Amino acid sequence: MGFYTLYKKQKEYRYMKKTIKRKQKLGIRIGGVGCALVITVILLAVQGVSNLTKKPVDTSEGIAYIKGKESADAKTIEQKINQLEKKDGTGDSSDTRSMKERFSGAVVMGDSIAASFTEYDVLNTSSVVAKIGIHFSELDDQIEQAKQLDPQIVFLAYGMNDVTKTNGDVDKFIKDYSDVIKKIQKLCRMRTFL
Repeated sequence: MGFYTLYKKQKEYRYMKKTIKRKQKLGIRIGGVGCALVITVILLAVQGVSNLTKKPVDTSEGIAYIKGKESADAKTIEQKINQLEKKDGTGDSSDTRSMKERFSGAVVMGDSIAASFTEYDVLNTSSVVAKIGIHFSELDDQIEQAKQLDPQIVFLAYGMNDVTKTNGDVDKFIKDYSDVIKKIQKLCRMRTFL
């Protein structure tokens, strides 16, 4: 066996070794993608089955109410609104204070909706404790901030992000929101809570 033959066999051996490694790596990649696909299909199937087995929400009462109000006379509704505003004092134009002054002893806690109050300069930053995209499970820092501000009244503007997180499960949403309210009431001890 000559030197050239030995060199050629070594070169073939290295080429075959690289080809085998390449095929193994490709097999691992294909296997990983296949596993990810199988897991995705299983998760989608489970989600689909859980959506099919959920108890449907009865909206008939709400729809009937809306349909009844649609046929009502707009002038009558406006008169009722004006009467209610006079009764609770919100229709009184003698209060010339700005919104920032009116909310000086209050705190609005919430997600992006509440954050817009400071973004659009409606309220002072000392009256708003908000974070875009926040969920009920992430409120500890906000509750501590509100506690430090010692408000007389707290307005909550949470929930838009949690509606999707609970997949429309009304009972879970109500329970989670109630837990948040109890936690804030316990820690902040303010006089009024809305």
